Amino acid sequence: MSTQETEVGVQTVSNDNLSVQVTKKPRCQIKFDITVAPAAVEAAYHKALKAINKEVNIPGFRKGKAPDQIVLERYGASVQKECVDIVLQTAFNEAIQLTHLHPLKDGNIKRPVVHECSREKGAHVVIEFEARPVIPTVQPEDLKLKKVQPNPITEEDRQNALQQVLLQFTTYEPIEDRGVQENDFVDLDVTVLENPPRQIIDNQRTQVNQAGLPSWMREKVIGLKAGESAEGQTEQNPDHPNPDFQSVPFRVTVKAVWQGQSPAVDDELAKKVGLQTIDELHQKIEERLKNEVQDEAYKQEVQELEQQLVEKYPFDLPQSYIDANKQSRLDDYLKQLESRNQEDYAQQNYEQIEKMIEQSTFHHLQLFFLLRKVAADNHVEVTNDEVSEELSRQIALLPSGRSQIDIYSDKQQLREQLYNLALDRKIKQFLLDKATWS
Repeated sequence: MSTQETEVGVQTVSNDNLSVQVTKKPRCQIKFDITVAPAAVEAAYHKALKAINKEVNIPGFRKGKAPDQIVLERYGASVQKECVDIVLQTAFNEAIQLTHLHPLKDGNIKRPVVHECSREKGAHVVIEFEARPVIPTVQPEDLKLKKVQPNPITEEDRQNALQQVLLQFTTYEPIEDRGVQENDFVDLDVTVLENPPRQIIDNQRTQVNQAGLPSWMREKVIGLKAGESAEGQTEQNPDHPNPDFQSVPFRVTVKAVWQGQSPAVDDELAKKVGLQTIDELHQKIEERLKNEVQDEAYKQEVQELEQQLVEKYPFDLPQSYIDANKQSRLDDYLKQLESRNQEDYAQQNYEQIEKMIEQSTFHHLQLFFLLRKVAADNHVEVTNDEVSEELSRQIALLPSGRSQIDIYSDKQQLREQLYNLALDRKIKQFLLDKATWS
């Protein structure tokens, strides 16, 4: 076999029977321009003649025993058609073996174009199809990651966590004779004043303090009575600057004002959450905060790992893969906009949204195939116990809305979800363990 690079995306490979010019197009579209030697067509012709001879009935001869000339006189067109079919199938199979480019199982193979097929001149055929993606091999030690240190736990963090416990048992009395003051509770609507306006918060209760509202909204809310509104501009969080931030006008409406009465921070509060003493409650809060900052540091490391994987090992994907996965993601995103009364925004920006979803789908699929290739190359598998652990982990995340499983799935679907989550987790941990750290 010989191989010759002719230009970017075009390669020529050959053997004694044929020569294949391979053109690689975006989204794994492959074009085989195949030239078949006359000797190979001659062999296909005799094979076709033999096959037709076995199928036809010619008086005076048993099937398959009639002289070739008689078969050709009566069924020459059928022999030629069979010869073309054999040349196409044989040439396609040999081209696949030479190039190691395989069509998708359910991929789109266009109708072959036969420019020539004769015993004297050989054959010239063109076949186009959607190929399987060629997934590169990941070298884990080439991944260079920086260790992320968990953020320190501040006293403010502890107080905010304790406040979340207190809010579970807070009672509320309506305030109707004055405007909002610091530390009151309010039910708010917030609308972004775009064209058209879109509501982003609907009747949500929060406390008017640093933890409950950003300063630029808090200053608009203070002083308002129930039913009153104020307008302003969003502002960037100075503690977490974002270079892509854009200020937008908003309207905030106070639906109701409440005075909250929180329970005392004592052993009785601890007993309400299933503990015995307030010291135990503080200890549980500390443990939870430590787990949260460690989980956040781990998530940042995983995000960097994922980003490096797709940057260091790029590869193309078939459009059919992207389309099959994009639609469900697009439907989910549009449903989210609908739930936030943003149907007009979705209609006006549909093409932009679709493009964004396609890009995220492409990234997701690249990562999926890379991780599965790592698992196959390194024999990473999950056990039944690890699937059970994943179930416990996902159930614990259900109250926070961060669970990744659909609890309404049937038993088989749920197990597949858990298996994939557990496998992803194990592959990423394998890569983190093998990566180069600084």
